[in-house]
Amino acid sequence: MADFEVSRDVECVFPMSGQYGRAPRVLYYALILFVIGFRRQDWLAAGAAAVCLTYGGSAAIHALLLAPSLALARPSVPDGIVTRTNGSDITVKALAIDLDADATLAIVSAGFVAIIPMALWSAQFRRSGAVPILVLWTILMFAGMICSVVVLYRSNGSGTGPLLQYRFCTPGYIDTLPFSGNPTISTNNNWNETIWTYFTNSTIKSPSCVYPCLSSTDFLRQAGDLRVIEAFDIKFASPLYLGMSILAIMIWLLIPIFSVMIFVLRLYSSTSSSIPLHSPFYSLKDKWNRACSFYGKGFILVFFVIFLISTEFFIGMDLQSEEMQLVGQWAPLVGVGLVLVAALVGKYWPRGGRFLLRFRERREVVRRGGIKEGVGESLSRVWKERNERSTSPAWSRMGIAFLQGDDMD
Repeated sequence: MADFEVSRDVECVFPMSGQYGRAPRVLYYALILFVIGFRRQDWLAAGAAAVCLTYGGSAAIHALLLAPSLALARPSVPDGIVTRTNGSDITVKALAIDLDADATLAIVSAGFVAIIPMALWSAQFRRSGAVPILVLWTILMFAGMICSVVVLYRSNGSGTGPLLQYRFCTPGYIDTLPFSGNPTISTNNNWNETIWTYFTNSTIKSPSCVYPCLSSTDFLRQAGDLRVIEAFDIKFASPLYLGMSILAIMIWLLIPIFSVMIFVLRLYSSTSSSIPLHSPFYSLKDKWNRACSFYGKGFILVFFVIFLISTEFFIGMDLQSEEMQLVGQWAPLVGVGLVLVAALVGKYWPRGGRFLLRFRERREVVRRGGIKEGVGESLSRVWKERNERSTSPAWSRMGIAFLQGDDMD
């Protein structure tokens, strides 16, 4: 009579999708900081802002799609009992989890947190014509973040939770993890019959294992994407448990504060013109604005860095579907680099052409007049003249150009 060994020490996961890999995530974080730092340079920050809006928005919508199922995938075979040869029963509840839920949490939370300092202390942000778009994007980020948090903390990932799965193996044999393979064909839609049929089949010659959770399906993933990994046992006082606790405190405690602050700040801004200078409410408003300014310029930026470190520490242990050398990881970096180069060329190429024209004119004057002036001296002279022209008053530059018939920068 065939026999098998049973162990409950694995998990079935859908690896993190390529667009949520380490390189795209780091690029997203860097572009957020880039937009904040260069927000006054519209020609430079517009492209980076567009990338952040599309990348963060798609992640938020993905989080909304994952929320109803809590990012859990189940097989068509219902939960059942497998009876061993010694008469003991094992309850099989096959489950698999989508690790994209962790990535969406990091992405949408980073986007939501980063928008706070811009709304608090950037006058250009508040006066921008794109404010309605940014408000809608912030609302989308907030909704996606709440869904991601619910998925994260409603999924019991402890050592005794439902994500801990059984594997049935030939005696003395264990697969090397992570493992990927085809699910076992179900027999009469029953786990007990499926397991026993598999191990009593005379055609099986090599030792192997059966993983019920590999039969799980999800409408957002392909069935062949499932991987079996060693189960995480999140224990109290472990670094992973500490990181999750810090992340939970920051999200659940500070995000409501952010939302209230933005609402109150916008309310004060809309009523500031009707408050007399000698009114105690004006003094209260001034103190509140200073507190918000400190909160936005100092604390939130520090919080943003701590948030990224704790989040990346947590999801850095997740199984990735693509390594860094694959084109799906480094292609976005190259794309953003090319866009940056294109923006710089579009901004400074006309000026460079005019500078080169003036340099040629200067060299022609030097040649015809027999002036002893080297190439470096000509470059320096033209550059100084350019700076003087760019720093002169606008009306003066227009007058000189009109009188001399010259082009302006």
